[in-house]
Amino acid sequence: MLSLTPGAAAPVTLLTAPDQVLAVDVADSVVRAGRVREADPPSGPGGRAWWGAGLVALALGGLAAYRRLRRGRR
Repeated sequence: MLSLTPGAAAPVTLLTAPDQVLAVDVADSVVRAGRVREADPPSGPGGRAWWGAGLVALALGGLAAYRRLRRGRR
């Protein structure tokens, strides 16, 4: 992947793909508009952390419901 900055003498290589990668898809509207932005990598917990937190909350809720039901039967 190359970076083409306005007024630069030559493109700058940003990323080289492995041999198995044959193409990278870019939206036509982005290419036609020439849109650019500063790179901003994602931060914070990712989706896996939220799924894990949800599973823990579900397990704790199930455990609390189970204990409440057992206590009510006594």
